[in-house]
Amino acid sequence: MDRMPVRKIDVRSDEEAQEVENYSPPIVSEMMQMHGFLSWTTMTIGNRFYTVTAWKTPENVSQLMKSKAHREAMKRFYKTDFTAGGMTGVWVPHHLGDIWIQCPACKRKAMYKEHGGNCSCGQTLPEPPPYW
Repeated sequence: MDRMPVRKIDVRSDEEAQEVENYSPPIVSEMMQMHGFLSWTTMTIGNRFYTVTAWKTPENVSQLMKSKAHREAMKRFYKTDFTAGGMTGVWVPHHLGDIWIQCPACKRKAMYKEHGGNCSCGQTLPEPPPYW
């Protein structure tokens, strides 16, 4: 996974905010059935609604354009008086650091890859959880 689609919508009212929120469950329900879909998260800051999705490959994202729920939301956004605007894009990581793992013996944190899976105290570190 080297790219993550990002969407931001700027709402003008509580009613628009509720409508944006109402689009999410059916879209997410459809995404969960799509090949290569990994996860999603949302965040609201003031009148800005953000969505970030993760997919196994950039090509997997194109399935979203065929989603009935997503097409309905896009039509509402682009073709009617709905929201102040927004943006879409694709996040590409510049640098992803090593994952820090707590040593079960000494309780210090160690960078898993950099230290070859071992803590400086000599203890073997637990396997890191999956991450991008």
